[in-house]
Amino acid sequence: HALALRALALSRARRGPTVEAVLDQIRRDAPVEPRELAIMAVAEGWLERHDDGLGRAAIFARLSTDRDPGNSHATFLLATLDSLARRDATERLREVAGVSLEAVGMLALAGPAGDAEGCAGARRYLAGAPAGRLAAELGAWAAGCPAPPGP
Repeated sequence: HALALRALALSRARRGPTVEAVLDQIRRDAPVEPRELAIMAVAEGWLERHDDGLGRAAIFARLSTDRDPGNSHATFLLATLDSLARRDATERLREVAGVSLEAVGMLALAGPAGDAEGCAGARRYLAGAPAGRLAAELGAWAAGCPAPPGP
């Protein structure tokens, strides 16, 4: 399970050859549990997404949810793909906002400027990932937010 999670993390960081090596190692160390197979499918999906294979990325994400219906990694990948295709990703982002700070940031950016929920999400993201991938965009977006309520 730890190796599958490592492959997933590496895939998000665009380390394709390393991910493929880790996935090959997992396959050699059979048997592989269904949950591990689900995580491996998401890792392959992220690699496809980075290579602009959005359709193939969605196939891997759906394969993952078939193997593990509650897989938040697959749900986040599907939300990212929806966002890239300019489809509403709000429902999927809400599903994983409890476990993904990036989903919280994406939800904030998807909402109208100054929205109280979005402002709270932007603050949460910036507090947890001040140098994160969305930090600059969220910092600018949050500049239009009212001051947070006092204690």
